[in-house]
Amino acid sequence: MNREILFKAKRKDNGEWVEGNLITNERNENQKYIGYIFDERNGVIEDFDLVEVIPDTICQYTGLTDKNGRKIWENDITYIRSSGLSGYGVIKYQNGNLVLVDEKRKRTYSLYGEWKIRKDGNIFDNAELLEVE
Repeated sequence: MNREILFKAKRKDNGEWVEGNLITNERNENQKYIGYIFDERNGVIEDFDLVEVIPDTICQYTGLTDKNGRKIWENDITYIRSSGLSGYGVIKYQNGNLVLVDEKRKRTYSLYGEWKIRKDGNIFDNAELLEVE
């Protein structure tokens, strides 16, 4: 399976989300950066930027999209449904596998197979979605 390797995180300077390639600092493991192209013409990179990000907000793209075509990232809050099963929780990688962790019901769902997924937010901006009712 080929998929786009892409990351997103909140910028350290203004808290806005940025997506691109993850770059680490070998001399300081607490510094992480996202590099992204913002001007490309005829296949030639005209300009790019490198911004420092908040390490705790780094999320990897899963290669999946939800029913509305939005990219699904690690740490997204989603609702999933398949033949007779459903769950609401957070997208995570566990032991190299992509799963949805439903803390409320103490269940973990493997995301391989035919699932219908609806993205509702993420744990950084929409943590209230996970509050117990």
